[in-house]
Amino acid sequence: MIVAAEAIPNDLPASKLYPKSLVVITGLKSHGVNVVSYACDGTQVERTVQDSLVSEAIRSISYKVPDPEGTDYTISLPIFGDSPVVMIQDSKHALKTMRNNLFSGARALVLGNHLAMYSYARDLAFTEIDGHLLYHCDVEKMDRQDDNAATRLFSAETLDFIRCRLETGVVPK
Repeated sequence: MIVAAEAIPNDLPASKLYPKSLVVITGLKSHGVNVVSYACDGTQVERTVQDSLVSEAIRSISYKVPDPEGTDYTISLPIFGDSPVVMIQDSKHALKTMRNNLFSGARALVLGNHLAMYSYARDLAFTEIDGHLLYHCDVEKMDRQDDNAATRLFSAETLDFIRCRLETGVVPK
């Protein structure tokens, strides 16, 4: 269901996008629609809009999440109407961002005591196993915007394969 549509330029600043987003959220709430989350694709402008929604809300709820290492994390949820609205990043975009970062060589992705690297993903695509987890084009000459390739890389099946291989040194069937 489209609730609002307006053509906007790619260079629209957060200061102009924020009021438009606020109108949509408050308008939905005023018509009895229970808005529970606000998703963006992770661009700096959209993250800034989310930060503005959180910081400029009339009131908010804060939750402390304890960290076993001793640092507590605080999550602030803005209240619109009578309920909180959670700010999230589009999960498909997050998977593509993690995949692209993993393949860029510029950053390391640490999973527990292990390091995620491009070479591991390449091994998955080019190792002869029953039912390839990844395709060659998922790691070489790849489309960086391919949602399905990013989903395959971080699927439960792929992560379980990697875990098993790291723990036992054996390629599972």
